[in-house]
Amino acid sequence: MKNKTKQIAIVSGASGFIASHLIKSLKEQEIVVIPLPRKLLYEPYTGLQEFLTKHNPDYIYALHSYGNLFSQQEEDKIVMANYFATWNLLQASKYINYKAFIHFATSKHSQDSNTFYGATKKGAQALAFAHAKQYDKPIVSVEPYTVIGISEPREHLIPTIIQSCLIGDEMPFVSDPSHDYIGAYDFINALQLIVDNIRITNGKSYEIGTGKTYTNGDILNMVEQLTNKHANIRKIKLMREYDSQDWRADVKPLRALGWAQEQHIQMVIKEMIEYEKKAYQG
Repeated sequence: MKNKTKQIAIVSGASGFIASHLIKSLKEQEIVVIPLPRKLLYEPYTGLQEFLTKHNPDYIYALHSYGNLFSQQEEDKIVMANYFATWNLLQASKYINYKAFIHFATSKHSQDSNTFYGATKKGAQALAFAHAKQYDKPIVSVEPYTVIGISEPREHLIPTIIQSCLIGDEMPFVSDPSHDYIGAYDFINALQLIVDNIRITNGKSYEIGTGKTYTNGDILNMVEQLTNKHANIRKIKLMREYDSQDWRADVKPLRALGWAQEQHIQMVIKEMIEYEKKAYQG
């Protein structure tokens, strides 16, 4: 593409929750966003290479993923989406003169490395770093912790508690596990900082969270206080084998770049509640 005046970002997994907030931010920066058709990730990468050559992106955001939700159990799909699709994208883009390739890994590397999801994400991250070294490419990997905000999938914990408080849906509940929650706004700010400093961040992985944890019980209490209603919970002993009581990000590398949290989790949850109230009223 000749005489390109605007910057272009290719985004895989563009229909996802985090991607929706990323795309909004990129468009606000007047960056042209082009969603990458999912089917191209799974075919021989000639078509993918042609797609990338045609658009000649400045940035490639690899958000494609499968297996993070409890309902996503098909092992073949997990391996294909997280590992082989990433390999195809790296190979197809290695001759593109992009400014940054951003691979989305997972904070579950250290929590569920024995699952196919954690293993394939870790393997894909290794492939990304190998490409960075072998082809001298500006590639960085990010490990999101529990990103929350408006339009978060309804099967996630906070939307489920909100639904239970607002309309009385019964939900299974375990109080002890803890997570490092980060609002989508703060997450995108951290991501942008990592991309803007690609000369420093190249070839590295960055955990994106707040460094603070809240238990499921803490979250339940917050939602109940903010809605002034009680959730209809059914207590159970265990939800996921890899849940932890200390699932927190190491944010020192992020803070070294100048990042700081701006939105407290209660502020984000309040926004989510107001959003859900309007959705139910509509």
